[in-house]
Amino acid sequence: MTTSYARVDAGVVLMDVTTKRRDKLRELVRQILRDRSLPSGIAGSLFGKARFALSPCFGSLGKACLQPIQARADQRHSSGLTAELADSIEFIEFVCDALPPVELPLEPCSLDPVVIFTDAEGKKRDGHVLPTGHLGFVVIHPVHGRRYASAAVPPDWVKLFDRIKERQTYIGQFELAAAITPFLSLPADWFAGRPVELWVDNTGAVGALVKGYSGVPDCARIVNMFHFAIAKLGLASLWIDYVPSESNPGDIPSRLHEMSAAEAERELRDFGEPVDMTVPRFADANGDWLSSVSVAASVWGRP
Repeated sequence: MTTSYARVDAGVVLMDVTTKRRDKLRELVRQILRDRSLPSGIAGSLFGKARFALSPCFGSLGKACLQPIQARADQRHSSGLTAELADSIEFIEFVCDALPPVELPLEPCSLDPVVIFTDAEGKKRDGHVLPTGHLGFVVIHPVHGRRYASAAVPPDWVKLFDRIKERQTYIGQFELAAAITPFLSLPADWFAGRPVELWVDNTGAVGALVKGYSGVPDCARIVNMFHFAIAKLGLASLWIDYVPSESNPGDIPSRLHEMSAAEAERELRDFGEPVDMTVPRFADANGDWLSSVSVAASVWGRP
């Protein structure tokens, strides 16, 4: 790693990956693409080099992208490039060219935190009727006060999840996606430079978000998008933790569709003004999962 003090007068130090390390990683990736082969030994080496390039600067960012490479490292008799491996390798090549330096503050943040509660509600598959769900969040901002939002889960999410593995319910995936929505829906300047607390009432979702990856393929892709969305905002810090459902105010907007108008008005009276919820987009125009590169490029402002 390399450190720059060019902006020390602004109270930050810049940490970056060295040009030499980027070049070596890029060279290894191009060799794999030329050979159209990734044996387990090279996969282990590639995973270690890529994680070392990402981890010191970005923590959990990119962990989910690299899971297929980590899995290949344990497959002694496989060497062909699958679609998942190709996506990971393309992401590593993108990182070599586009990974921005990280700004490290020299002093602790003195601002009060933004507190967020998110929730998802889901119905099980019923014969030919696909699983459905609704998302909600409540935000308590030290300057802008309280806001809430809700939205139905887009039907194309379930079709996308079904293509990986058909399940009776996708509540875990919905909970993870709900955690992304406040960061897409609210103005970026509400978050920049502030500590953020994110409270979720699903232990599986909390664990995946904290670790930065999931063993469930579609959950891994959602976790990947979460960390890229967070990276774009420049938070001072992020704390993710569990809150019991009965103590989660986000449980209310996620169930507005089950309430009468009078019930909704009564339940929401302390939550401030509603905001439009922006839900994550997981698929491209062809209905295929967005690649790791396209998600990263949208965050880092690269074509």
